[in-house]
Amino acid sequence: MGARRNCDGLHLRSGLNPTNIVELHGNMNLETCSKCEAKYLRDFDTVGTRTHYTGRRCDKPNCCGRLKDAIIDFGEDLPQDELDKAFYHAEQADLCLVLGSNLTVTPVSDIPKRVAKRKQKLAIGNLQRTPLHKTATLNIHEFSDAIMQGIMERLNIPIPTWIVRRRVHISCQHNSRNQNKKQIILEGRDPNNPEIPFTLFESIQIIVDQKVIKEIAYQPFTFDLVDYDQQPITIRLNFFGHYNEIPFDLTYSSLISIPNDERFYLFYNPMTGQWRKTTNKDDLFV
Repeated sequence: MGARRNCDGLHLRSGLNPTNIVELHGNMNLETCSKCEAKYLRDFDTVGTRTHYTGRRCDKPNCCGRLKDAIIDFGEDLPQDELDKAFYHAEQADLCLVLGSNLTVTPVSDIPKRVAKRKQKLAIGNLQRTPLHKTATLNIHEFSDAIMQGIMERLNIPIPTWIVRRRVHISCQHNSRNQNKKQIILEGRDPNNPEIPFTLFESIQIIVDQKVIKEIAYQPFTFDLVDYDQQPITIRLNFFGHYNEIPFDLTYSSLISIPNDERFYLFYNPMTGQWRKTTNKDDLFV
């Protein structure tokens, strides 16, 4: 179990299961509805005003509540459920590894202190001494990256290549108002929880005969289309490009060949600039 004070969401982006992470200071990529408490992940910084409102609304038709960021500002209470979870695991742990924290702010600093008081092992990796220096079993004054590289070498576990993980849902149905048209809806979903929407796309283009016939640069990504004489159709997914992602093309022989319901993963290797489409969440590549 990992307890995090940073709010950058890097651990989630690394591919770790969110059930194994406690985010004590929130997540800058997460919004929650102030009315129905629905969650929305974004591929951008959601931090709002001092009141935490972001200016966006809940997508649920029967709600439309105001969305708030999930950041815990200075002076605000930490989320009690996350804090309780962290202390629960402190009571179970036989080893606690602290990385890159000076351990001067409570109640977070009390988590490793609790492990030490139980006479279990406490290892602290930080450039400076901490208040728990004498209590720790081991103190390592080094950068976190160097510490983790050393740990992985001693465990003989290779550090895997980092892969950008995306989950996409496409539905294609007859338009309720015009049976000669089909309605295509594309949306991103949290790779770890398909119930949580994930804003992934900067824009989506529909391409026929090498020409962009429609483009949408905002949510929801809903297209009403007619079949273009059985011509091949390409749906081009354009991402925000935080990791230099190139667009990904979904190509179909015609409009009618698009499945009524398609769910899949997209994995991107930033080192090679390659995408992989798969239905297997573990089908990563290097």
